[in-house]
Amino acid sequence: MNHGEAPSPGMTVINEYADKWELLIMARTVEDIEKEIIQLPQDQLRKFRAWYEKFDADKWDKQIEADVAGGKLDALAGKSKKL
Repeated sequence: MNHGEAPSPGMTVINEYADKWELLIMARTVEDIEKEIIQLPQDQLRKFRAWYEKFDADKWDKQIEADVAGGKLDALAGKSKKL
């Protein structure tokens, strides 16, 4: 999505559920979450899956950004320049 564009209907649904899913994840053990996910109806499972994919990608991006800012990838970048 570009700046200034309205969110797509799918993103609106993801955002609607994001706070609920984050609360669920923070408040429970993995085993509790697994049990609840198994019980989700298909439409809710699709919404959860879409939210989790975005959540996971955002976490990955933030970690990479932090690693770059902290110089953790400098040696790797130096090696690739030599190739």
